Amino acid sequence: MGRALQKLQAGGLVDADLRVRAELFKEAAKAAAPSAPAADLGYADPGVEQLVGRFVRDGRLLGFPAQDAKRRLVLEHVAQSFEPGRHYAEREVDAVLRAWTDGGPADHATLRRYLVDHQLLARGGGEYWRAGGWVDVSGASGDAH
Repeated sequence: MGRALQKLQAGGLVDADLRVRAELFKEAAKAAAPSAPAADLGYADPGVEQLVGRFVRDGRLLGFPAQDAKRRLVLEHVAQSFEPGRHYAEREVDAVLRAWTDGGPADHATLRRYLVDHQLLARGGGEYWRAGGWVDVSGASGDAH
């Protein structure tokens, strides 16, 4: 047995059958994760709050849910960045979406395409406008859900 493997066994990270003890790595990763509570996004539904909070942190998009219905909820959150009734030039849309994706795994072009595909933004004549999603009429972000 190699020296490195002996050290892993001595540390309890590999069992006698030479299987990695994955649960220890998971526990270590959880312990090392930032413990700051997630920001309150203002959703009345705790399930939506939790879902959006998993993919949005500090005004940045961390990624997209794989499931379409869940992805739509996150996209509806992003769509709140656009004022209903206002038309935006593509460069304005890109600037807003870059703020969401800056430093993250998603890019603004993919985000823009998802917003259009989910009919949250519409485009025509070189302009974009908000075309779907809920509208906050109370003045408090997130309360419509």
